[in-house]
Amino acid sequence: FETDRTVVTSLASMLPRRLQQALPMVGSVDFQDFDLDLGEISGTVTWNPPSDVSELHGYELYLTDATWNGPNHIHIGSVPVGTNVLLVPENTTLSGPRGNLSHIFVFTRSLLGTSPEGRGVALCDVRWQDRLFLVNAEETTVKWGVLEASFFSLPDCS
Repeated sequence: FETDRTVVTSLASMLPRRLQQALPMVGSVDFQDFDLDLGEISGTVTWNPPSDVSELHGYELYLTDATWNGPNHIHIGSVPVGTNVLLVPENTTLSGPRGNLSHIFVFTRSLLGTSPEGRGVALCDVRWQDRLFLVNAEETTVKWGVLEASFFSLPDCS
């Protein structure tokens, strides 16, 4: 288990058409939530493809919990090799069949089936109460405004 990334193994018996032997895994997976409703997400999942994609036919993406708890997952899409992004539609719920979903996993797929190993990223569910406050550090009587604002690419989800 990495900081906010997870590798899942031994899924061959949990989903149909799972290969017994693993295919090359994707590199890092990233997702930022743009849905401001608590318990819902939307945004774009991105990942780095494996260095060798010659055996691959595409990718399968799932919403799941941190441990890939058996049936507690939802398939959110499939894309062909050469596509390394998937749009998660607005108002996608984080409520799964057996509890809340907290991760997105990407699995590689060949013509023979889907790899039993995948890579995931922990979700940070933003909500409308998440705000940005700007304060002038120096007292002044002169009117001031913001010319430029920068944001961190990895929010603090703690």
